[in-house]
Amino acid sequence: MGTPSLSQKRYLAAAQVFHWATQDHFTLWFTGSTKRSKRTEVILPRLVNKGELISTRHGKKLVYACPRRARRPGYFLKVDHGLGCTEGLIRFWWSDMTAEIVEERFFFGCGSIPEWGLRYDSGKMILFEYCTGDNFNRTNVMKSKLAAYYAHIETINHKFDREGIIVFVCDVSRKKVENFIERNKPTNLPVFFTDLITFTQVDIGHQLAAPIYLWGEDGLSYPLVNHAQSTDS
Repeated sequence: MGTPSLSQKRYLAAAQVFHWATQDHFTLWFTGSTKRSKRTEVILPRLVNKGELISTRHGKKLVYACPRRARRPGYFLKVDHGLGCTEGLIRFWWSDMTAEIVEERFFFGCGSIPEWGLRYDSGKMILFEYCTGDNFNRTNVMKSKLAAYYAHIETINHKFDREGIIVFVCDVSRKKVENFIERNKPTNLPVFFTDLITFTQVDIGHQLAAPIYLWGEDGLSYPLVNHAQSTDS
């Protein structure tokens, strides 16, 4: 096996923080656009052939992951979830590339394990949760996640020396998200919710500034920019 080129190393580094990713995800990560990238089309198959990445077909597309993730039991059954996690990471990172990416494995032992975190110089940290429609409709799944954050948010804050802001992106209608907040009233917790369609309609680079996030405290829509990037919350 030859030594990866500089370009290949950049793709491998991206795969380390992605869950599952399409070719478009890699292109978006490096360019901010999903316009056709010849480099991506060439590099990804080469890395698969070298065993540096694994791939599988999901619908009409190939999706990719680093081998260490794919070794986890049941990982190939969670492609939709993994793609949602990656989509969220790319969109938030393009809104502020100074943020430090924290992979989910670094949250092990904290009591709550977000999909990933983004650590800002402001003293704040986004803790991202992606919820498929199937999991959202299992009300106890969402309730259990919130209960875990109530119990362990201070542990996470202490470990990473940041104030955590929890963001749920849910693959259901916005009305369902609003109804969930109204029924469960997750107050006294720094948590925001949005639906996947609204989330992905935001232009790349504007994810933090878009007023699309429903605050658990009052169910109203806010941007995250003041909560994540400044010391004024």
